[in-house]
Amino acid sequence: MTHSRWSMDAVGSTRAVGLLRIALALIIWARYAREMGLYNGVEWWSLALSIAFFAATSAMLLGLYARAATAAVGAILIYFYYGLGIGGVWPLFFGHHAYLLMATTCLLALTPCGRSYSFDRFRAMNRREELPEEAPLWGQNLIVLQMASLYFWTALDKSGTPFLSGDRLEAIFNWGHTNRPIEPFLAVLGFAMAASVAVVAVEYFLAVGILVRRLAKFAIPAGLLLHAGF
Repeated sequence: MTHSRWSMDAVGSTRAVGLLRIALALIIWARYAREMGLYNGVEWWSLALSIAFFAATSAMLLGLYARAATAAVGAILIYFYYGLGIGGVWPLFFGHHAYLLMATTCLLALTPCGRSYSFDRFRAMNRREELPEEAPLWGQNLIVLQMASLYFWTALDKSGTPFLSGDRLEAIFNWGHTNRPIEPFLAVLGFAMAASVAVVAVEYFLAVGILVRRLAKFAIPAGLLLHAGF
């Protein structure tokens, strides 16, 4: 019996979520490792939090009890965002990037992310146990929906005169590239407006394209080029 890609019973390869688990662990280190360094543990609770952070993210990276480790990292990121960020202890832990890392990690914990590229799989193979690399992927579909929602709302936020006119992008260029060799190229008449319209158009396309299998082969390269441009 076949199932739709979006069916709760739909199965597929777990390699994508395995790679995502590894990538997310590395991104979380890039974002939080400095603040979570053991040398910052001036009180017992912050030292314990640092130890828990590195233990859980290391297990997540290696795929050691992968789903439990990913869930533990998700719980820590929830505390970062709501307890320390919104709570005002560490304001830098509050922001759209912190929220997306938290939400994606929590959703990843709902997937069979330990069945591929993991110590869990290596251990199962050594014990001659079966650990199929095909499993239900409804959790992965939730991550895809989150990405589509992200692109839609960022595009909608830009769908107004301040951005489409090129003013906001021009201000960003001035802030980041003034007196830099690339400045003359960015200052070409009409470039900021054209780039702004192109960004919004691509983001609207990605909001739909990543959900439709026939468009995905175009959406993925477009998304990679967009972020490379950013």
